[in-house]
Amino acid sequence: MRIAFILTVLFTSSCCLGWPTSPAVTPNKVEDGSNSPIAKMRGYIKFSVVDKGFVEKNARARQYSDYVTFVCFYENTGKKNIRAFEGRVRFTDLFDKTIFETGITISDPINAGQRQEWRGEVEYNQFMRDHQLLASTKLENMKVQWIPISIIFADGTKMGSGE
Repeated sequence: MRIAFILTVLFTSSCCLGWPTSPAVTPNKVEDGSNSPIAKMRGYIKFSVVDKGFVEKNARARQYSDYVTFVCFYENTGKKNIRAFEGRVRFTDLFDKTIFETGITISDPINAGQRQEWRGEVEYNQFMRDHQLLASTKLENMKVQWIPISIIFADGTKMGSGE
């Protein structure tokens, strides 16, 4: 049985830092053509994971679980304002073997040309091999694949599986 984890949004704010350059988000190996739906959606949303951390449980702070945390940036690189988007983020090793994959939904509007920071977390389960690998592998030793599923534009039009 495969379980997908939705990253929890902690907050969204306008990004005041420069666009991160590494680790690069690599294209999905299954997608070849620049006219594919995934390639077209990637033309609207640029997505990058720039930091990964681990927060241990702390009973005194009433935090009873460990978490793998993420800092991401996303940018609307298209010419239309976006109301929301969803997709998958796949972490692989350097040989493209999947370590962990999760779904992500961003429902905060983002104007054309705008960049935002997004922070999320996955509750860590020490008994799951993919969680062990995700927590123990350094971000620089992973590739991150952004696989967009659908985009809802501010004008109500849609692209992707929600069309």
